[in-house]
Amino acid sequence: IQHLRQEQLGVATFLPLSTIKPRPVPQDIALLLNRSGVHGLALNLARFDHRFAAIFSYVFGSTLVVDNLDTARSIGIGRVRMVTLDGDLLETSGSLKGGYRRRRTSGLSFARHRPPQLSEAMVAEQEEKIRAGERELEETEMLLDHAQAALRELETSLALEKKKSQLLNEGKQAVDRELSTLEQERSLISMSKEEYGAVMDEIMKQKETAEGRIEAIANEVKKAGERLEQFQEEEEAKRARVFALQEAMQAEQSALNALTRERGDKQIAAARLETKQEDLGNEAYQELRATVESIQARRSETAPMAELEVVQVGIQKLKYQLTLIGGIDEVVVGEYEETKTRHDNLSGQIEDLRQALNDLEDLVVELDGIMRTRRAAGFKEIQREFRRYFALLFEGGKADLAEVYGEENGNWPPPWAGSPARGGGKLETGDTGIQLHTNGVETLEEESEREGKPGKKMLTGIEVTACPPGKKISQVQALSGGEQTLTAIALVCAILHINPPPFVVLDEVEAALDEPNTARFTRILKELAKQSQFIIITHNRATMHAADALYGVTMGGDGMSRLLSVKLAEAATT
Repeated sequence: IQHLRQEQLGVATFLPLSTIKPRPVPQDIALLLNRSGVHGLALNLARFDHRFAAIFSYVFGSTLVVDNLDTARSIGIGRVRMVTLDGDLLETSGSLKGGYRRRRTSGLSFARHRPPQLSEAMVAEQEEKIRAGERELEETEMLLDHAQAALRELETSLALEKKKSQLLNEGKQAVDRELSTLEQERSLISMSKEEYGAVMDEIMKQKETAEGRIEAIANEVKKAGERLEQFQEEEEAKRARVFALQEAMQAEQSALNALTRERGDKQIAAARLETKQEDLGNEAYQELRATVESIQARRSETAPMAELEVVQVGIQKLKYQLTLIGGIDEVVVGEYEETKTRHDNLSGQIEDLRQALNDLEDLVVELDGIMRTRRAAGFKEIQREFRRYFALLFEGGKADLAEVYGEENGNWPPPWAGSPARGGGKLETGDTGIQLHTNGVETLEEESEREGKPGKKMLTGIEVTACPPGKKISQVQALSGGEQTLTAIALVCAILHINPPPFVVLDEVEAALDEPNTARFTRILKELAKQSQFIIITHNRATMHAADALYGVTMGGDGMSRLLSVKLAEAATT
């Protein structure tokens, strides 16, 4: 990440193999894999090395690859995370992401983004832009001059049209006066109907002709006004464009001036740094008889510019101390380098050991969490199976298991616990019932705070409560011997069902049971025999009938003992 930041290569996401956990795939998603238009899980369609399975599972999860959005809609948007062949993504929240995507023609790459540097080419480019802007400004000014000349011509034409309109209006007024005179004359002179009608028709024709000419002139005046307004708007737009070009040219000129000043400042600063570098090189050679390059090669760290003054003060102090000490023997320098190398190696080893210790502590924490989770899950399963087997053996009744916690008093492990190294435990009865002890298993928090902090709660055992059908007792010690035996058998069978071993040896566990209880016990053994092989030492006839093979010792008439083995299935057929 530091390399990407320094080289300005972009941003990348890193998925550590040691921390990324795979995402579980829902079981009901298998029902969708056979539907039309579904290609399968993206995790199963991708090809990758098996050691990266957790990474790809974390990235893809339960994403389903489908043909298109119609297929996704038929499955149900929001039911499962889906992606189409076109790249449209449908989240379980109901959100959709899609659209047009440009096809990639090359692989992954990091584009280098460098800050702009001032150069002669950039200055020339900016000057060329300014000259182009000036040429465009001149052309625009010429266009403005032509437009102003045209505007003046239009204004002249408009004045002439207004004059014509005024003359026409004066003519109309004269005609109107003439009409009124004629009307007066008509009233004074008596005329016949025919003459009167002819005169009136002529007058109306003249009136209509005058009105038509007036209307035509008014339309021309209106059109001339519209053309004038349009021309003024165009001229206003051109003037605004000219002003915008002038402002853009001023901005470009200001930017060019700023770049030029920045370039000059950087050149001056570079010259100063070169001079200072030469002075430092000469001083280093005079003081240490070594070049700056050799000194930099010996020292891997570089002080920041903010600490330059502090470093200079330290150099002056070291020079003063060196003057007081005098010359340094080359043998001492060699011994120092050898000691420093050994110190660095030992420091690196110590750091590696510390890192390994931290990793081991994290591993212990993780394993302890897994153990606690599995112990809790296993206890719930054993509790469930114990209730079932108890009901089968007693043909009813209720039974339960409960964890018993106590307070740590500094005496650890407790006297009843076995050796933790052997990993064993024991089942015993007490005043409150059957106690299943777990060899001092404690939680991580209790183990980490065990020393010097008494009073912490810890698991001391498991209490068994049993109530056969028809009774109201729950204490195990109140049960009969056969009932206690059946309760213990139910607990052992529950443990064997949850964690089946390869084989189990039972030594007369049903000795205190009658024949009906033994028959129920053998039915449970047949169920458990599907997972484990049972070897039973017994004298009970019902147990022998349930076995697949019998092995025993018998004595014949000659008084000699012989080994006997019978496979009951073959014996029944013969």
